[in-house]
Amino acid sequence: AGPGVRFGKEIYRATGVPIGLIPCSHGGTSMDQWDPRLKDLAGRSLYGSMIRRIQACGGKVKGILWYQGESDTTPELAPAYKEKMRAFIEALRKDLGEPNLPFLMVQISRYFGDETLVPTAPWNMVQQAQFELETEIEGVGVVSSIDSTLDDAVHIDTPSARRLGARLAKLGLVLAYGRKGTRPLRPDTMRFTDTHFTQVRIQYKNVHGRLGPASGVRGFCVEDMKGERIPIQSAETAGNSVVLQLQRSAPEGIRLWYGRGFNPATSLHDNDFAAPVFGPVEVR
Repeated sequence: AGPGVRFGKEIYRATGVPIGLIPCSHGGTSMDQWDPRLKDLAGRSLYGSMIRRIQACGGKVKGILWYQGESDTTPELAPAYKEKMRAFIEALRKDLGEPNLPFLMVQISRYFGDETLVPTAPWNMVQQAQFELETEIEGVGVVSSIDSTLDDAVHIDTPSARRLGARLAKLGLVLAYGRKGTRPLRPDTMRFTDTHFTQVRIQYKNVHGRLGPASGVRGFCVEDMKGERIPIQSAETAGNSVVLQLQRSAPEGIRLWYGRGFNPATSLHDNDFAAPVFGPVEVR
């Protein structure tokens, strides 16, 4: 199972227009294997094969659904993920003659791995790169999958895949069909709100219902600039914000994460959207 079929059904339900899906996915692949420079290899490359399939179906598509990244979460590959993805999107738009082609991406979810044996930073680095691409490239949208449940150590289960399809459809109606609709939650501003540097307010945008839960929000992690963890005394929602009360001050600033690690306990949501993973972000 994957999110595509549910995506198509939701778009059809909203527009009344039948949706064609062109499957081009290949499991367990890295961005190096999707390198646009291998296009001339045609069916002997993933990128070339994708272009060939699109051309065989008339050469025009309404948008791209993309769920990939786990294979790039190594210390060697993760630092270059964002630029490889940027080059991929630019090449795809150029080769299809659609400079503003909507690109709907799923932020990778979680991994049931041993954090004492494998470094987690590359996993979060890929998630952060996906988070940043949405703000850096016009027409790119990202939905969070951090609330998904798993079938094995890394693959999400069928109910979660269907939920992601519905989220992608809501975003697709905005980006591909120009409709007024729901965009996913995004942190907007982060700042200290007291003179003792013990309270942090994270203001969110694209809140279409009500942030929840009201109290006991899980998923945030704070370190001072020396890399020492600062315990969070409480985390509560207040309107469109989350307020973190720290157990001690950090006058030189802090680094903030949401969803740090392989398998974080997270709970922040708004209607049908889970809050995205991000970090580290400096707060001063």
